[in-house]
Amino acid sequence: MRLIQKILAGVLLTLGVPIMLIGVTGVLNPNATPEDKQGAIAAFVVLGLPPTALGGFIIWNLRRSHAMTLQELELQKEKLFLQALKENQGRINPLSLAAALDMPISDAKIYLDTKAEQLNATFDVTEDGDINYRFHM
Repeated sequence: MRLIQKILAGVLLTLGVPIMLIGVTGVLNPNATPEDKQGAIAAFVVLGLPPTALGGFIIWNLRRSHAMTLQELELQKEKLFLQALKENQGRINPLSLAAALDMPISDAKIYLDTKAEQLNATFDVTEDGDINYRFHM
């Protein structure tokens, strides 16, 4: 559906913007007759403005829905993180977080480092040299 919306927005803007430009140049042309200027204004308003406005609206709506989707995904990630912390009594390592959030271990480490800084977590180093994050609940 998003692909269709993107294609439709592209087609509308491809049609509308040139017509609007032709209309503006027709109005600003000092050699144009008053009838030509009226025709240029009509082309601008009737043929150029609606598809351009609709194409712009579709693009704005796509960007807004994309931002909302990203925000929802971030909220879902936060919920899964908190659930994993609760299940492990506030202790977690990058490997278990990566499994819980279905993300690469390197991304889980970065995520944990960020959350540790935000929430003042402490670190425990195991005998194997692994780092466990301890979030105080």
